[in-house]
This record gives sequence, C-alpha cells and structure tokens, in this order.
Amino acid sequence: MFNCSLRTVPHITKCLYSTKQNSYLETGIDFLKLSLARSIQTHRDLYSKTNKHYHDYTLLKLCQHNNVDINELFKVDAELNDKLNDYKLPKKVYVGLSSGIDSTFSAALLSQIYPGEVHGIYMQNWGKQQDSSIRDGKKCYDQDIKELNLLLKKDNAFDVKQFHVKSFEKEYWTSVFEPFLEDFKNGETPNPDISCNSMIKFNALMKYIDEVLEKDNKDKDYLLVMGHYCKRMNKQGIFIAEDVGKDQSYYLSKVDPLAFQKVWFPLGHIFKKECRQLSKEFDLSNYTKKDSVGICFVENERVKSKDKISRTRIFTQFLSDYIQDQEGHMVSHLNRKDITKEDNLIKPLVANFVQKTEDSERSPDMIKVYWKANHKGLHTYTLGQRVKEVLPQSDEFVGKWYVSRKDLEKNELEVVIGRDHVDLYDQIIHFKDILVQDLQGLENSTKIAVKFRSLHLGVTSNDKQLIEIDSLNKNNSVTLKHKQKGINPGQYLVVYDFNTGQVLMNSKIKQKVEP
Repeated sequence: MFNCSLRTVPHITKCLYSTKQNSYLETGIDFLKLSLARSIQTHRDLYSKTNKHYHDYTLLKLCQHNNVDINELFKVDAELNDKLNDYKLPKKVYVGLSSGIDSTFSAALLSQIYPGEVHGIYMQNWGKQQDSSIRDGKKCYDQDIKELNLLLKKDNAFDVKQFHVKSFEKEYWTSVFEPFLEDFKNGETPNPDISCNSMIKFNALMKYIDEVLEKDNKDKDYLLVMGHYCKRMNKQGIFIAEDVGKDQSYYLSKVDPLAFQKVWFPLGHIFKKECRQLSKEFDLSNYTKKDSVGICFVENERVKSKDKISRTRIFTQFLSDYIQDQEGHMVSHLNRKDITKEDNLIKPLVANFVQKTEDSERSPDMIKVYWKANHKGLHTYTLGQRVKEVLPQSDEFVGKWYVSRKDLEKNELEVVIGRDHVDLYDQIIHFKDILVQDLQGLENSTKIAVKFRSLHLGVTSNDKQLIEIDSLNKNNSVTLKHKQKGINPGQYLVVYDFNTGQVLMNSKIKQKVEP
C-alpha cells in the first residue's frame, strides 16, 4: 500500500534503445487504418439513417498527423476540413491505467502515434485501511502496480513519460461505496461501476489533473484517454462500441457529458480480439491476460483456493462484512387448488415445507404461504435470481424457484416457481435521478430504445442489443414493447437513439409501483 497520495515512477525513454521502434509505429498505423475504415463505414451507415455527419475527430486528427489518408470523408462532408482545422490535439495525454490489456494497449498506442507527451495514471480506489474482512489474499492494486512497472521496464511499445500512482480511496469510499451499501439496505441492487465512472474516473481524476498535474497550465490543454469500449463522436456524444459484446457505453452514461469533450476512447472502433493481436505486436506481455469480471473491490477479497467458489457466494460473504444479515420469511402467493385438498388441508407433498398460511390480499382464490426456509437477508438477493433454499417439488410445483419481489417493510422475500413465471416480467419501468446526455438528441430522435443492464444477450432483433419501447412517458416511466424480466430497482435505465446507438439519457430504476 502506498502511504503517499501520489507517486511518480521515472524511467528511461524506450525510444532511445528499442530495436523495434519502426515496427511499433507500423502497428500503430495499422490501428489507425483499421479504425478509420470502421469509422467511415459508421459514418456511411448513420448518415443514411439520419442525414447527419458523425465523426471521431480525435481519430481523424491522429490519422492526419500520421499521414493516413482521410480524403474519402472530405468528399462526403464538405464542412469536415474546417471542423478539423478548429480541432487541435492537446500537448499532453493522460492515460488511465490498470494492468489489463485495454488500458496498456491504449497507452502503448498513444506513445507511438501521438505527437505530444503521454503520461500514465494508476488510480488506487480500494485500500487496506478500508478492508475489515478477515479473508486473506493478494490485493489487486499491489499486483497491478507490480505488473505495470514490469511492462515499463521491458522492451516493448508501452512508453510513458511519467507513471503516476494516485490514491482516490477517500473519494471512492464516500462517493461510491457508502451509497452502494445504502442502496442495498434500501432493498435496491446498485451498480458501483457506473458510480465509479461518474464520480472517480471522469470526475475526481480529472479534477486532480486540473488542480495538481496541470495547475500551471492555464488552458488545461490535455486529453484523457481511457481503455473503455465506447465511441466518442462529434463534440461530446458517446455511442455503442463496434464490439457490442464488450460495449461500456451503459457504464459511462452517468458521466457529466461536458467531461467527454476532453476524453478519447481508442478502442471504440475495434474488437477485443483485435486489441489482443495488436498488443501482441506491441510486445505487451499481458496480451493473453483474462478480462476482469465482477465488482472490483469484491474480487480484491477473493480467496485463492482449490475449491471453486461462486461469485454470488463471494459477493454475499463480502456484503456480510458491512451489512448485518437479517433473516426473514420467504413467501409465495399461490392458487388454493394447487396447495390445498378439498378439506382445505395442505397437500402432503407440500406440507413439510410450509410454516403457516393465510388468506392472500391479492385474490380470494389465492393463499399466502410462509415457507419454513428463511431468506438470509433481502440485500443478498436480486429480482429474477434463482433461490437455492429447499422448496417443494410436486405435480403442481415443477421447476426452480425465483425471486419475484422484496418487501422491505415486512422483510419478506417473495418467490415463484418457473423461470418464465408472469410475476418475473414487467412492461413499465419507473425511473428517477435523470441525467440527460444529449437533450437535443433526446427531443429530436425518431426512435429511442433502452438498456436496463449492460448486455441483453437474448436480443436478436437488432445488432446493438437494445430493448425497443412503445413510449417514454411524462410520469418518468417507460413502456417497453415487450415484457422483460430481471428489472431491478437501483440499476440504471439508459436511453439510446435506436438508429445511431448514441447515449441520450441515464436514470435510476425505482421500486415497482404496485397497482
């Protein structure tokens, strides 16, 4: 753990001794040509749908600097030359670093094709003083910094003028982690990665650059480069990445839109497999490194063991360090005929699982069943999740049981049987805490769509995995075209332009409004 808030790691510039410098530059040019070809195709597709021009100006300026021909775009957009003349590449670039290939490739790329200074910044957001867990294991920030220093020492394309390590532990704790815990206590399912982007990576980090690293630069003339899979086109708009399966526009949707004027995402036009191949050509030893998954501070606490531990279990164990488990009833509202005999007694195959029953307030034909199995705490479950507690199986109850509702006031977890049960689905989503990314785009879009999680793998009707809607309503709700399941309060509803894939609005999903 670094006790200081900033540590700068000096190193010898590699271009003085690298025998493969020309090869690295050629790889950078190959990236530009590949991204440019995709950018031209994107422009062609979007112009045919909207009659508007969409360009990645940073990409095009880098192409010009490296003598990559962009005349094809000048032919179809008469104003592009003037726009590019007005767009100046800043003198300095800061690359947000982890030890993963997305950020290290971005830094290596910029160190080869960018005409100004390239600096790297590692953000340490989670520290030992915040760890009240008794579980042991190596912390990811220690390993990350070690791996980054090894990459800096090796003969490869990864070359930055300075490597800064900055602690944002306090900001992360108060702005991300404490609200994350509070949401769980309120029965919601928060997304700390979205908060981390909006509060730390594109907020606290940029303030730090402005106020410390660029304090003597009146114009704050720099560009922040991040290894997210997202396109930034025109002045500040963010769009779904070319690699839809890796797209992170959903996670970036809560960032102040003005911040994107100083940000570039080089991976927006390429696929992950291409990033790996280009990283290999850059001699980056981490090009085969597995992608990080899950919530970062939970993974930090993972125990390395021969026994496989599910991520759900790891997460539940982690939460128990901060939120007191409060057991409560698991309940179901069932048809009387499915659970009782003609004499109103509980059927034998079900009776052993039942603690008690009472009339259901939902219908005279239904009965509310309190199961003997208790839930372990409402915060450990999400809507649509399969429960692992032992519940009955009979002729009337065949299949697995799933969470359909959480009653915070009564501390009750409602479960239903069957993954396609009607109570798992919703067609109207209510939302709050709205952040508009592009008001004009929201008002003028001819067709909008949404995401309520980052990936909707089951969507096959469009290539952007967007959920189509019938209407965006005045009462801060959206009516989906088709019912969807797994819609959790505390998660985010992000509105997109269906034709362009541009993020238009971010909002937080509210608790379901009961009829």
